[in-house]
Formats: sequence, C-alpha cells, structure tokens
Amino acid sequence: MTTQQQVSRDGTISFPLVGRVKVGGLTLGQAEKAISDRLSEKYLVNPQVSIVITQYSTQSYTILGQVGAPGAYPIPYEEVAFTLPMAIARSGGNTRIGNLRNIRINRWENGTLKQYTVNMHNPAGQRFVIRPGDLVFVQETLF
Repeated sequence: MTTQQQVSRDGTISFPLVGRVKVGGLTLGQAEKAISDRLSEKYLVNPQVSIVITQYSTQSYTILGQVGAPGAYPIPYEEVAFTLPMAIARSGGNTRIGNLRNIRINRWENGTLKQYTVNMHNPAGQRFVIRPGDLVFVQETLF
C-alpha cells in the first residue's frame, strides 16, 4: 500500500484504514511508528511503514522598512538557526538610513502577538533567530 500525503496545518495526515494520524513535530522514525501502531491495532500484523519526504513546505518571514528589497522571503529549511543578520542580508542589507540598533520583530506565539526590539550591534541581536511568520521592521535612523 503506497500513498502520498501532505501534512495539514494541524500536523496530521489522513492515512488509509486508520484515518487522521498526528505526525507534526515527530521525527521520521516516530511518525513511522505512529502509523505502524495505528495499523496494527485493527488491521495488520507487524506492519512495515516507510516515510519519504518528497518536498518541504515553504516557511517564510516578511521584512519591511529600511532594507534594500523589502518583501516576503523563504526561510531555508537546511538552516538550523536562521538569524536576523541573515534575514537582513537576504533582503539586500539595510539602507544608509536603516537603524540596526532598533529593529522591531512581531511574532505570534501561542495565539499572542509578541513584539521584540533588537539591537543587531550587540551579540544577542546577532544571534536572534527568525521564525516562520515573523514580521521584521528595520526602523529609520533619527538624526
């Protein structure tokens, strides 16, 4: 039995015989075991499940304000930690009036909007990790 599935926003797939199975947040091995366990409950003896990822969904952030090319950009899935400097560099860098000491980031966490102000000139600001859905705004320098 072979099937091709896309993980839904709620982290589940619809698998033949067993219905919805939660796989979001699991490793490949854990997802294989979850499906195997569900199949062995009622239908099969010692089912062997193999999962192959054919495509990753695009996760993006948006950057606005004083950068070379404002817009929405994908976060590379191969990056372990996609940092604020990487995000700014990807958008063409800051303009000559872009204030890297006062960058605003809006992020939804558990249904609540969190707002961060980051100074990219200090080490913590250089390590600030951008997450999918973040809105980054590079402020203008006030003279």
